[in-house]
Amino acid sequence: MFANDLLFFGKATKGSGDCLKEILTNYSSWSGQRINFNKSAIHFSKATLLDTKEALRETLAVNEMESSDRYLGNYLLQPKHLCKSFDFILQKFNSKLAGWKRNTLTHAKRTILCKATLATISNFNMSTNIFPAQVLDKITRYQRNFWWGHDFSDRKLHYIGWNTISKPIEQGGLNIRDASLVNKAPLGKLTWRFLTEPNALWVRLLKAKYLKNDDFWNHSRPSLASSVWAGLTSMRHAVKDGYYWSIGDGKKICIWEEP
Repeated sequence: MFANDLLFFGKATKGSGDCLKEILTNYSSWSGQRINFNKSAIHFSKATLLDTKEALRETLAVNEMESSDRYLGNYLLQPKHLCKSFDFILQKFNSKLAGWKRNTLTHAKRTILCKATLATISNFNMSTNIFPAQVLDKITRYQRNFWWGHDFSDRKLHYIGWNTISKPIEQGGLNIRDASLVNKAPLGKLTWRFLTEPNALWVRLLKAKYLKNDDFWNHSRPSLASSVWAGLTSMRHAVKDGYYWSIGDGKKICIWEEP
């Protein structure tokens, strides 16, 4: 039987906890599916009282989330603007490279492994997070040093610049994708969906939380914005060049500010 993961949002009150418990109990009895409370967790805002937290944990019979907990490979509670929050991705590179005997591989085989494996390790996390520049530099360094045949920490002379190697084949390179561009591509697509799918639930949620009556193009991003919103706003300059209005009655367009 297919298992679904559900996220519930609500006010941290005893009544809300009792109501959610009743919903889950009725669902289990009607459908025959059982809730795995050992794999369930609850997270509270900073303003929640300790007594309220304890009462809700006992009512729902779940543990409180910790910063080390992961969901679908992501550390949900770790700040995404810190480089250490992406250490688990760099560890994946270390684990992958540890089993490869780079010195016994030709440059052609190393190129294939760079394209097919190393370049795709961080794709999932890059789709919703803007990576810090230091993390992107380390990812590039993993790929570059592996291609040249030495360890991450080694500093040796490279006879061809990595910018040349990463160019398309038509321009004399090997078409190994640049990590920063790989990070921007899915975020640009997500930004385009945000602009062209105004009725989507996730779009309405972000607009209600961050924009309210503000304009997306002139919005000043708050310092504590989520990683998704930070990624969307960081791509405004890239999307703006290919974005234009389809004129209707003109009521929603400000000719002085809109692209």
